[in-house]
Order: sequence, then C-alpha cells, then structure tokens
Amino acid sequence: MSEITVIDEIGASADSLWELASAFGDLSWLPSIESCSAEGEGVGSVRTIMAKGSPKPVQERLDAIDPSTRTYTYSFVGESPLPCENYQATVKLVDLGADRCRIEWRGSFEPAGLSEEQLSGIFEAIYRGAIAAYKDKLEKN
Repeated sequence: MSEITVIDEIGASADSLWELASAFGDLSWLPSIESCSAEGEGVGSVRTIMAKGSPKPVQERLDAIDPSTRTYTYSFVGESPLPCENYQATVKLVDLGADRCRIEWRGSFEPAGLSEEQLSGIFEAIYRGAIAAYKDKLEKN
C-alpha cells in the first residue's frame, strides 16, 4: 500500500474550516469542480464529482466522520478515476488557536497502471489545490 501525506496551515479557525470541509456533498467552493451532488447523508453517502475538463465523474463514499476530532475519511467507489485501487483518504483539522489551524490530508492507494511516484504526485497536487482553495475562501486578507 502506498501513502501520501500533505500537511499545511490555514489562517482560519478550525471550526470555520470544519464547517466548509465537512459538508461532504458541497464542493462549490472548489474552482476545479464543475458539479458535485450527493446521495444520502452521513456515513455511507456518496458524492458524484465532475471536475472541469474531465470526461468521467468521480464517485466518493463517506466512510467515517467525527466532528469531535474534526476528521473524515472517504474512498473511491465504482470505477476508479485514476489508475489505482483501494484508494482511501482521511482529512483531519487541528486547532492551533488565534484563528489558525492545521490540515492533515493522508491518502493510501495501490498503484494500478502508473508508478507510485506518479500517483503520489497526482494526489499531492489534488490535495494542495483543495487546500489553496480553502485558503482563498477562508483566510482574512
């Protein structure tokens, strides 16, 4: 199993970031997303994401969510949009006080068509792109 981790800090409270990040079926804040819809609520719900310029949607299932630790875990369902198997990611927010928080985004996967390094690079770019969008949305200028 391969793993990728991205850790960054955001100039916003953990609560405000959690409000945005934990809305599993709403990715309207993310500029690279054309549309996102969800079926169901809570653990087991599935969101269907159409990224701009992508020929196929991505489906992700919410596997776990814990507001007390500001953590959620999701995985790909159906046909994987990337050449990998058993993809699962966990996002955790840590309150740093004074309107700052840390985001820890960890993914695991088994390569199936690209090298571990290539897939790690793709996932890192996705995570960093989402974190940049969180910063754009929440940080005070």
